[in-house]
Amino acid sequence: LPTGLIGGDCLRYRIAVIGAFAESPRFQGAGSARVNAHTVDCPLDAIRKAAGDSACVTFAPGYHAVSCRPDAAAIDAAVATVQGAQAVVLLAGLPSAFEAEGVDRPHMQCPEQMERLISAIADVSSDVVVVLLGGAPMELPWLPRVRSVLYMGLGGQAMGGALADLLFGAVAPSGKLAETWPVALAHCPSQSNFATHPRQVVYREGLNVGYRFFATAHATPPLFAFGHGLSYAAFEYGLLQLSLKDGGQSVVASRGTPTDILLVSLTVRNVGQRTAAEVVQLYVRDVQASVHRPDRELRAFAKIKLHAGASEELRFELAPRAFAFYDTQAADWYVEPGAFEILVGSSSDDIRQCAVYEVLGESRSTVVGQGPPMGYTLFDDAALARLGCIVPPTDPPAPYDVNTTLQEASESGWIAWLIFHAVLRVATLGARISAARAGLGDGPATVAIVDAGIRCMTFRNMQLMTGGALSDRLLNFVVQLLNGRYGSALRALVCPE
Repeated sequence: LPTGLIGGDCLRYRIAVIGAFAESPRFQGAGSARVNAHTVDCPLDAIRKAAGDSACVTFAPGYHAVSCRPDAAAIDAAVATVQGAQAVVLLAGLPSAFEAEGVDRPHMQCPEQMERLISAIADVSSDVVVVLLGGAPMELPWLPRVRSVLYMGLGGQAMGGALADLLFGAVAPSGKLAETWPVALAHCPSQSNFATHPRQVVYREGLNVGYRFFATAHATPPLFAFGHGLSYAAFEYGLLQLSLKDGGQSVVASRGTPTDILLVSLTVRNVGQRTAAEVVQLYVRDVQASVHRPDRELRAFAKIKLHAGASEELRFELAPRAFAFYDTQAADWYVEPGAFEILVGSSSDDIRQCAVYEVLGESRSTVVGQGPPMGYTLFDDAALARLGCIVPPTDPPAPYDVNTTLQEASESGWIAWLIFHAVLRVATLGARISAARAGLGDGPATVAIVDAGIRCMTFRNMQLMTGGALSDRLLNFVVQLLNGRYGSALRALVCPE
């Protein structure tokens, strides 16, 4: 699409812009990520300016930008706005309350109101461009029903003008995903282990984190792979040339020693019709390791901008650590002799060129796991134990101590429950008032951050936050009281230390 997502002759277009984010964009995070922007580009204004006076740009919000509460009438109005439009730009994504620091997302879905809005618009238009605003992956069940998706992330105060430039083809998109986007949350390897206990998380993925899991486990393919990103141009990858660094020179070779530095070069050509940028990614695969290793690991990348028809030679330098794994017995990094595949492509699952590099030498006999590698996708307790990692039993909340959280303490009795919820109510009310005064529209996110902070705060942290007002003696009194040791509590309160 060299002319952009909306098309070349937009002056004759009737363009429908849908989504409250077009007027009140989600351009930054909440909590400590929040800043008072000098000015914020309005995406709707930027689209109208880019389309020109001859184009007809209509708008309907479709949802509330902050609460995104169910609203069938807003969806009906948006559908009516789309009627007769040649192109539809629909802004959706994650409101600030759906993702914030210190708060775990319970799911990867967009608000239900947005999901229904997109489906309803797709029912009446086959030319829908969905613009996603948000700072994390999302489930996109409606993806097959829309023409394209433009992920803007949290684009900052000037994202409105940038969005218009991308939609109308003034510039070509060149971003790449820094995270794997799974089809569903259930496909993530950590899903069965995370948040199953309030005090313990067992990291059972080992090395199979992110794209390494999807490439190694050969499970359900992700929705979008790590490093994925399309452009208005196309790029051709030339054959890989391998050489060894010898002082200031390079010597063509496909074999080397564990201490050699490998140079990988290739020519990338823009075979599209316009100037665009590409991020070339280099992964290394250990063909037959004596220990478990992920199927591929990112070792280098480079971004190049090329005019239509232009080409450029790229050169990557791979030091020995690019091929090494950590030998736990030797307490050092080890480059194991054998064959390695050098994989170069546009994403972790879009490999365009491959070459084999062989490391010469004798293998160690003391490497942990020597022999057939112990393949895994997730470690169970027995597999962790074979590696010397014993999963400790989970600690019960009681008896309570200085590391007990306020929410755990609230479960000790009705008095503690009342005190905890009174503190929680006062704190969240203050957060709501503060957010309203700031006028940045992220009140629900601020309340969620404060709520999570209070629930997870330990007595020790509370003592630090009071600046000494909660003394050790008073803290000991509270802990003894929670544990039902009333005599010890009284002594802690009246007897000097």
